[in-house]
Amino acid sequence: FLSRLRKFGKSMVISMLECFFLGKHRYHLFQGLEVARHPPHINGANCVQWGPEMEPFGLITLDFSRLTFEKGKEVFEEDIIRALANVGASYGLQIEMWTVKGAIVDLVEKLALDPRNKHRKVVVLIDEYDAP
Repeated sequence: FLSRLRKFGKSMVISMLECFFLGKHRYHLFQGLEVARHPPHINGANCVQWGPEMEPFGLITLDFSRLTFEKGKEVFEEDIIRALANVGASYGLQIEMWTVKGAIVDLVEKLALDPRNKHRKVVVLIDEYDAP
């Protein structure tokens, strides 16, 4: 959990973390930086040291500022489910649960078991959690 005051770079940090966990597909963005010179070891099954050969993690990124708050709980929950379904679709996965909890569990399990996710781990990044 990362908490900072409003307008103090949380979205930029989320974007950086997203690129970091995309591994070899975004490694070039970190060349010359401290993290590339002294890469962290990421614990977990099948994980290797972070670097140019690291496969990407399953990644769920949600931006709460894009969700509808002002129309009530049901619309808000529908927006979360739709956002999770869109993340799943970006991986070619279909979400088959229609509650927020069910959709989250379904997506995390499917991403963890996806054969492209060599780590069997899922990273969840939530931006603008304090919106509106």
